[in-house]
Amino acid sequence: METIQQSFSGHSFLHGLLNRLESVKFALDWKHMGHQLGGNVFKRAFAQSVYLARTGWEPPTSQASKTDWEAFRAFKRHQKLTIAGRNNLLELFDKVPFLLCSQALD
Repeated sequence: METIQQSFSGHSFLHGLLNRLESVKFALDWKHMGHQLGGNVFKRAFAQSVYLARTGWEPPTSQASKTDWEAFRAFKRHQKLTIAGRNNLLELFDKVPFLLCSQALD
């Protein structure tokens, strides 16, 4: 039983580590995309596709109701928390990348 728990614990650690690395990679790619020609257009289209995928609603157009716009703004506010967390992780990784790697070696 103890071996199973140790194996699960190792799997959880590895899964968490890979998840963090994937987040850092996404944040790096996202940051780089913002500096490219057409990057902001891409980011806007991506955000709108995420809104559609998560809510099932098309992003509002200029003719949309006030309620539709309020829902979209609320979604964007919520997404800012995720983005801020990812950017904080990227900032930390930029400062001390060896911490992530040294934990993986333990």
